[in-house]
Amino acid sequence: REEFGLSSSAHDSTSLRPSTHRAPNASERQLAGVLRLLHAPELRPEQQAATMLDDLLRELDADRGLILFRPEASAGSRLLLGRDRRGDEWSDVETWRQEWLESVRESGRPWPPEEDGSSHIFGQPVDPKRLLAAPLLLGERSAGAICLERGVGAPAFTAEERELLIVLSRQMPVSLEIAELFVERDRLHASLRQAQKMETVGQIAGGIAHDFSHMLSAIQSSLHAIRDRSGRDPGIDTETEAIEEVTKHAGRLMRQLLTYARQQGGEQTRFTVNDRIGRLKPMLQRLAGERVTVILKLDPEVGVVTLGESAF
Repeated sequence: REEFGLSSSAHDSTSLRPSTHRAPNASERQLAGVLRLLHAPELRPEQQAATMLDDLLRELDADRGLILFRPEASAGSRLLLGRDRRGDEWSDVETWRQEWLESVRESGRPWPPEEDGSSHIFGQPVDPKRLLAAPLLLGERSAGAICLERGVGAPAFTAEERELLIVLSRQMPVSLEIAELFVERDRLHASLRQAQKMETVGQIAGGIAHDFSHMLSAIQSSLHAIRDRSGRDPGIDTETEAIEEVTKHAGRLMRQLLTYARQQGGEQTRFTVNDRIGRLKPMLQRLAGERVTVILKLDPEVGVVTLGESAF
């Protein structure tokens, strides 16, 4: 009681005696659950929720339970997990139960309310003496809800058990939030590793581009020398022009590598989209194969755009 600030009001003083050892044990198990998470970060939110729910079902002697965890109301991520006391998954959770837990989360108040002994939830008959629910609170924000249920003929939940569930409902979302942070940490680590790999590839690409540039310079110098020595031989001029066209294409590839490596920016140029697509047609035809005919149907209204030349 000192650890969790449980009250010792007169209305539950009689129920404390037979369960004096149960409540601290349940609380310690929940704290142990947090420690297990810290020492075993491989646990995911689903695993952590299952562990905590199994502990609660065992310690509060409930037949089955359900956890809803939604850290952000507008977020797409939503954890909904049901378990029974045998440790099996409660997979056929009715829609009204899910809506009910959502309403508990939104209200931020336990169920049943002390002043209300309602025996119906969304039109469904229930036993308020054998059904408990509490919001999962992260600070003052409700991030989910949990419910425990006992079967017909089982003892009713005591006031102390209700209070214990409310106290523990502030611990459970912390554990789940930590588990979510571990998952996010793993995602960030994976992204960082990928970024490091891409940085390495960029460095390699930059080195290749510089070596490539030296080779192209040598080829272009040789072309000028050949032209000077050949005079006006038409045959040699044709060959040198073909080689020069290949070196220009190789130069464009080199600029793309340098841009990828972020060692120099691509030159901005204005061009007609249809003209650039038309230049790609021979390559597309080669990729498509001889049995396919590539036909371009271009919009004549497309105008001029500005883009980095290295993109082409």
